[in-house]
Amino acid sequence: MKFNWQASDNSGKKVTGQKEAPDRFALARELRAEGLNLISAKPVRSWLDLSFLNRLGIKDRIVFAGNLSSMLKAGLPLSRALEVISRQAGSPAMKRVALKLEERVNAGESFSQSLDSLGGVFPPVFVAMVAASEESGRLPEALKTINRQLKKTYDLRRKIRSALFYPAIIIIAIVVIAVLMLVFLVPVLSETFAELGAELPLSTRTVIYISQFLENNGLLLAVVLLLLIIAFFVFIKIEKGKRIFDKAVLYIPFFGGLLRKANIAIFASTLSSLLSAGVGLTESLRITSEVVGNSQFGDLLLEASGRVQKGTLLSDIFNERNDLVFPLTSELTAVGEESGELPAMLLETSIFYEEDIDEVTKNISTILEPALIVVVGLAVGFFAIAVLSPLYTLVEIF
Repeated sequence: MKFNWQASDNSGKKVTGQKEAPDRFALARELRAEGLNLISAKPVRSWLDLSFLNRLGIKDRIVFAGNLSSMLKAGLPLSRALEVISRQAGSPAMKRVALKLEERVNAGESFSQSLDSLGGVFPPVFVAMVAASEESGRLPEALKTINRQLKKTYDLRRKIRSALFYPAIIIIAIVVIAVLMLVFLVPVLSETFAELGAELPLSTRTVIYISQFLENNGLLLAVVLLLLIIAFFVFIKIEKGKRIFDKAVLYIPFFGGLLRKANIAIFASTLSSLLSAGVGLTESLRITSEVVGNSQFGDLLLEASGRVQKGTLLSDIFNERNDLVFPLTSELTAVGEESGELPAMLLETSIFYEEDIDEVTKNISTILEPALIVVVGLAVGFFAIAVLSPLYTLVEIF
């Protein structure tokens, strides 16, 4: 398999290239022999690339790892277990992936090589843990660990989405109601006030101006809004744009802290699983950097991978980045390094933040309701004053 790779030399300079290798791990070993530390590797795809047809969602990977672990524990050979999964697959993609893996395993490839050959269908952490377990003969246990790890990641991301969903719906509802009133109700009131010759206060004139602007430029505003949305999604697809966005979201009040906790929980749990499976710390940090969703944390872990290799303590690296990593994470990491129980302490870190996120997301409505009530109250109050003030004036006149 041919890979496009990025690596760094001993001076920290980044270099790129293309190289043939059986899998990512063989590629990393070959580059290491040349004095280079692998940062990332992506399989070279042909112009007629249909690999997207085999793309598995995180739920599919959870089911795949759990079922395969159970069957291997029950004593089924790997190829037989893969054949059973292909027959029982709930999606065409899962069926194709299982059959392809069975074919490669029967051809003599190791399971980790077979996984890696599918070019991104399974994430690096999945492949790395399987490769480490093959050497130790603990593949069923590793697959069960992967299953639990994927479940934790899925649950964390689902909780974060749920936490964002409630305020988003309220804000969207407020905006929609406001636009409907400005487009349909305010023009009618405006005509009435004009016919009666009422003197309009500033708040009413402001509302009428906004209504007229929407009425006259509604189509233009809709097009501009659509273009802005498209531009935003294009922007965050670009590497530099994604880095700017990922940094910005971490400073959003309340939600920024929640996202930091989620990323720490994910990387601590993943790192703990990799280390427990026997993957080295440097390699584990590099692999974990590809798992976290936020590029700020990915960059931190990638930097840590290179510095740890040169002798710097992981806890010291975390201490230097208190803008990303909470002090508790640095302290627990230091304890793990001193006691030789780093995987266990990383797991404790992950559990602590998972429980914290769970508590926050359960009480999200209680936490945000006061702020939302204030915002809604101010909006309703301003609109009520704008509409009712001229009416009171008219009552006094007549």
